[in-house]
Amino acid sequence: MWCLAFLGTSLATLLVLLLLSPLLEVKSISVRRQDTRIDIEDIQKLLSPLFGRHLFFLPTSSITSTVRDAYPEVSSVEVQKHFPQEIKLTLFMDPLVADVRIGAPQDTEETMTATGSGLFQYLTSRGIFLEYPTPLRAPEDEERLQLRIVDWAVKPSHRQKLLPPELLQTMRNAESILRESFGHHISSVTLYVRAQEFHVQTERLSLWLDTATPLMQQIDHYREFLRSLPPGSATEYIDLRLHDRVVYR
Repeated sequence: MWCLAFLGTSLATLLVLLLLSPLLEVKSISVRRQDTRIDIEDIQKLLSPLFGRHLFFLPTSSITSTVRDAYPEVSSVEVQKHFPQEIKLTLFMDPLVADVRIGAPQDTEETMTATGSGLFQYLTSRGIFLEYPTPLRAPEDEERLQLRIVDWAVKPSHRQKLLPPELLQTMRNAESILRESFGHHISSVTLYVRAQEFHVQTERLSLWLDTATPLMQQIDHYREFLRSLPPGSATEYIDLRLHDRVVYR
């Protein structure tokens, strides 16, 4: 009995000493990423306060939140503790779904001019606005929305949450439906931020839609317009936003 008690006490003491030992302090942080949008050294610098922390008591959730707060384009972070002294991170990135051009607030799709920042601008699927000095090419099997943004109150900045994902998805759905169901070639979409509407530029004219009316209701207006009037009736735009009629020129 005394031997068992002594052995148990010894093991408990050894475990406590091991848990408090500097042998379990963080000495290395390695980072893997899906693409080159984020610099590994920047992530390691961000997490440098973790060096010297006890690996056993370090919550992985705090590491995840630190990275995602600083880099909102990161969709998720996988954190692995490799005892005795290493943390391994794998970063999963929010995909880029739109190439963006920022126009002047008073611009329209006819007068759109670039602001001349010299940067390549994008939106992720969660509406995060990003700017880079070099272009990021889309995969061969992926087609990004060509989005032009005007009528804004405050110019977007890098890593800003610019649009709700639902609005971005609505514009992408509109482009897809007009291409696949109506055979249109879509060159660009112009978003009027404060007016809460967007104009889809086809090969001949512009289709005006808003963000308040259900997309399919506006698509049905367009379908009815095509049935009711001869081809070529509209040459500049078709306004699909009104619930009781379609305005065109």
